[in-house]
Amino acid sequence: MAYIKLEDAINHIMNHTPVSCSADFFEGQMDCVSQLKSLPAADVVEVKHGEWIKVGKTESGANILQCSVCGKVRRGIAKTAYCKDCGAKMDGRSDQ
Repeated sequence: MAYIKLEDAINHIMNHTPVSCSADFFEGQMDCVSQLKSLPAADVVEVKHGEWIKVGKTESGANILQCSVCGKVRRGIAKTAYCKDCGAKMDGRSDQ
């Protein structure tokens, strides 16, 4: 499921008004904006994406991994699906 920002949707509608439009067209635009504003908001958090970067090994041979998003270093851990420090999803994608 994809989410869009309410302000972006309203701006898109308002910025695509023909130079000469009828009162009915403008009224339809305003009705559309009103309907968008009446929808309930979703509780959404932007997902940060990153990856574990192997930066070395401990004396015992365990991996030393660094989060590509927050830079925190973890010693002797397996590559987990999420960084416990910043919450980044470790799926190898980059937010940049």
